[in-house]
Amino acid sequence: MVINDPKGEVFNGTSAYLKQCGYKVIVIDPANLSHSSYFNPLEEAKSDIELEQVAEILVRAGIPSGGGKDDFWLQGAIRFASLFIKCLKNAGAEKSSPALSPLLLGMGWAISPRISVILHASGEFSLSCCSQ
Repeated sequence: MVINDPKGEVFNGTSAYLKQCGYKVIVIDPANLSHSSYFNPLEEAKSDIELEQVAEILVRAGIPSGGGKDDFWLQGAIRFASLFIKCLKNAGAEKSSPALSPLLLGMGWAISPRISVILHASGEFSLSCCSQ
């Protein structure tokens, strides 16, 4: 069962009852990440191949399909994202979205305010893993 509850009123009124009935109640709240469930695909990726697959999924999710006409740029973006994800892994940095944010900002990428809130929800990270 999925319940859309932007104000949290349904959760407050029914979550205890639903838990008693055996339901697993999961909250996804982008406005309050400290009390929200999440899925971090970088935590699941163990090998370089899996990291490359995560990079491809993330890039393709953010770029509309152009029917193959811009495949050169798409493949470049996938390689670029894969490079940064591997850099984080090889440096022993926390493989999380807070770690990606300063890395991308340091390369001059623009990050929208909504995404910035999610990326900066927790954790600190130094760019030293990829600086020369």
